[in-house]
Amino acid sequence: MMELDNEIILIGNYLPDNLESMNRFCTMMGNTLAKKNLKVRVLLPTVFFGKFFKNTNRGFGKWLAYIDKYIIFPFVLIYYSIRCKFSSKKCVFHICDHSNAMYAFFLPKSMVVITCHDMLAIRGSMGFTDSYCESTATGKILQKWIFYSLKKIRRIAFVSNFTLGQFKDLAPNNQQSHIYKLVYNSFNENFYPIPFESAVSELEEFPILINSPFVLHVGSGHPRKNRKMLIEFLIRVKDSWSGNLCFVGEDLDAESLSLVKKHDLIHRIIVLKDVNKYLLLALYRLCDVFMFPSFSEGFGWPVIEAQACGSPIVTSSIEPMPEIAGENSLRANPNIPEEFVDAFNYLQDSSNRKQNIDNGFVNIKRFDLDLMIDNYLELYFSYSNV
Repeated sequence: MMELDNEIILIGNYLPDNLESMNRFCTMMGNTLAKKNLKVRVLLPTVFFGKFFKNTNRGFGKWLAYIDKYIIFPFVLIYYSIRCKFSSKKCVFHICDHSNAMYAFFLPKSMVVITCHDMLAIRGSMGFTDSYCESTATGKILQKWIFYSLKKIRRIAFVSNFTLGQFKDLAPNNQQSHIYKLVYNSFNENFYPIPFESAVSELEEFPILINSPFVLHVGSGHPRKNRKMLIEFLIRVKDSWSGNLCFVGEDLDAESLSLVKKHDLIHRIIVLKDVNKYLLLALYRLCDVFMFPSFSEGFGWPVIEAQACGSPIVTSSIEPMPEIAGENSLRANPNIPEEFVDAFNYLQDSSNRKQNIDNGFVNIKRFDLDLMIDNYLELYFSYSNV
């Protein structure tokens, strides 16, 4: 199926855009494929105009970054495309992020594979409010370009059945010759239950997280992450439970901060930014419960990270969270804080808590790194004539 002198060319993201999870995914793919003695090359859009701006996601910096990404970089892709056409070995171009689907137009069709991580922005640009991704006028044009390009690519890996289903709903008449394969993400770091003493040591700068129980959430402050529901949860348990709420990610938005102040809970909210790997492992290890009440995801990495670290978890009942968390996971309606309170109380029973953690350890076996890579190798080399 595969010769060792074949070349896999991973196409990653524009680094100033700071798409952390996508950058980690590309790095994980490159490192793992290289360990299998495969020839791997990573191509990233050259930062030329964008280097003059701190933010390339808005304002004038965004437009100059577009020159780097959509005018200069395609010439690089054309060069490698021609190079591979005249090579005796088989080349595969793997576009690691579907938001770069337009790059496929500069590459040989039979050599392109892409990973579709979600349909959130595409659906949001079409007016689907359940994606919680509103688009500007220019954003709608960009997402239309991405979706049009994605439909033309013949081999696509989808990170969840839910994302695959959303794509099929929007492209029901796509060509039957296309190969759509479910390839679950694996971990982009090594997540495991660190010893209790090590976790305490990592958190020594935050005694409140050592001396009091806490509920943990990991993610951005985007509305679809539903942080407000967790604050509503804390409002309901504040008199019966003495613990705190820890957010890993961004600061609270104005609405959430106002709600916290209104109920005099500011002293029970901890926000940690720029958390390193070891601190994150400690937080997962010591949290009373990990809660993930998201309204909309393509996959939901924090869910399996928490399970791998031995955290008891409660996740949203909205797909794809049940798919990713597993059939035996504990779920609650993200619109109803009382359901999260009930789930939290359920996990205070030691036997229920142990069962939840054990179910998590069983579930994460589905996201084994070798299994993911084997699926990609099959997608790379088993459909040569597609």
